[in-house]
Amino acid sequence: MKNYVVTNAYLNTNAFIELKTALKNAFEELGEKVEFLTNAQAYSLCDKDGNGQPILFFDKDLILCRLLEKRGYRSVNGSKVIENCDDKAKTYAELFGLVSMPKTIIAPFTYENIGYTDFDFVRQAEKNLRYPIIIKDGKGSFGRQVYKAENRAELIEKLKFLPGRSIVMQEFIAESSGRDYRVYVVGGKAVAGGERVNENDFRSNVQSGGTMHPIDVNGSAKYKEITLLAEKTAKIMGADFAGVDILLSKKGALVCEVNSNAHFSALSKATGVDVAKKIVEHYLSLKK
Repeated sequence: MKNYVVTNAYLNTNAFIELKTALKNAFEELGEKVEFLTNAQAYSLCDKDGNGQPILFFDKDLILCRLLEKRGYRSVNGSKVIENCDDKAKTYAELFGLVSMPKTIIAPFTYENIGYTDFDFVRQAEKNLRYPIIIKDGKGSFGRQVYKAENRAELIEKLKFLPGRSIVMQEFIAESSGRDYRVYVVGGKAVAGGERVNENDFRSNVQSGGTMHPIDVNGSAKYKEITLLAEKTAKIMGADFAGVDILLSKKGALVCEVNSNAHFSALSKATGVDVAKKIVEHYLSLKK
């Protein structure tokens, strides 16, 4: 049974090349051959039955992922997981009532060619959220498309800028500004964790200038709440592997985001944990 890894044909940044190299090296260290297929090439797998064969799916091509599942392949992660993690509004809906999250209002759906013709819903949101308010494009990544509105005018300006998008409006956790925790969960177990700190931006992402510092997710009482919350969140989402982002508020730990295709290079460098190897070991365990 061959080992397949599916990645995007058009994403060729240095960070993504580094990720692919780490996965390739992990397979080789474990004595396994692997074939990398782009999402354009992987459609050829739909010509035959998968018979339960796992495929490590490190992409967001949901249509391809679902077709492979229809043909009997076991996608790791599965299409439903990728879909719910790729849209922050869907993530919120999936976790609603099950884990602690920042107060959140989802903007009502509108069509891209129409936009919002009135903003009455903003007043409703203001009843639940105080300024500043965080606005997120539901499909943004790496901290991009995340904004902070200090007042109603700024909030409406950002909403006008994102017509037809999935939009999340969220309370600003001031005590966690520029700081969060990334916990990587594989096979239901937290394998590595880091505190991300950005002194110059309210967004903590490494890609936005933040730095990563290791935390102990293997038994440390100090980080037990964070670790257990990350593991619980990944389980609810049904993720084989995921990067769970957590904020520390005055009321405790809050789930901020869940990333089904989370990059792990910075975390591996900070912690010394070979996250790629952990992912590959989990994938290989599904073949037995």
